[in-house]
Amino acid sequence: MKYANQFIQKTNNSSVRTVLSNMLPQIEAQIERVVKWEEAQKDARPVTEFGREIIEMTLIYDLVRSIGSYTRNSDEVVSFETGISMKGNFELVGVIKRDGQDHRFSTEVIIADGMINRAHYRYITKTSLPKVVSQEAKEIKEDIKVMNKKRDLQSYANIIEKQLVEARESYAKLSAMSVEDHRAEVMKQDWTRVKWSDLCDETKEFSYDNSEAVQIEIVNRHIEKAIGREIRETKWVGDRVKMLTKALKKENEKLEKLN
Repeated sequence: MKYANQFIQKTNNSSVRTVLSNMLPQIEAQIERVVKWEEAQKDARPVTEFGREIIEMTLIYDLVRSIGSYTRNSDEVVSFETGISMKGNFELVGVIKRDGQDHRFSTEVIIADGMINRAHYRYITKTSLPKVVSQEAKEIKEDIKVMNKKRDLQSYANIIEKQLVEARESYAKLSAMSVEDHRAEVMKQDWTRVKWSDLCDETKEFSYDNSEAVQIEIVNRHIEKAIGREIRETKWVGDRVKMLTKALKKENEKLEKLN
């Protein structure tokens, strides 16, 4: 609940702070429900810390948008109580003073199914206070956008990092090999060990002019080409290590700018 606690500390809206503080256990339970739902989907991966924080921020955004649409920073919270409504839903009921006048304020928390079939909270707020524009909700929405961007960047950086580890391992192995080592690897392939006696008459005639010497010469030529390809692959992998190193640095720099 890192984001929620940080928001409680920084908000100047005492109504939002009071409601959010009372809602922390419900929000925490809902985060676990959403995580469980997402991980139960087909081909789903475990929800990351980024994912959990975005879920938390989204839940807080919905709450702040609802409460903040009626309250101001200058409002005074006279009282607030939590309980269960007649419909069996979690409810917060209180009195908010504005310009010397008391206003009753109640918020009923309902678990509803959204269009994506994922349970989420709806806040049914009833009050005599007029609606206002919630700037804090807008700020949270921007925070969610930034966090989504961070998650995408981190996911891409993780892919690059994995490829870089594999490329480095491959380069270490290839660069340690001598020409003879490469030759030994090539000679493990079946085509290098085909004997003249293994060939059919048609292949001997059309591929090797009925000459075993020609067959040996052609096979040896292909062996040398294969060794050359193996040696060139070492350089290619080395270049890939450099490219991936630069790419990873670039993504990490983008992440640092968002922090």
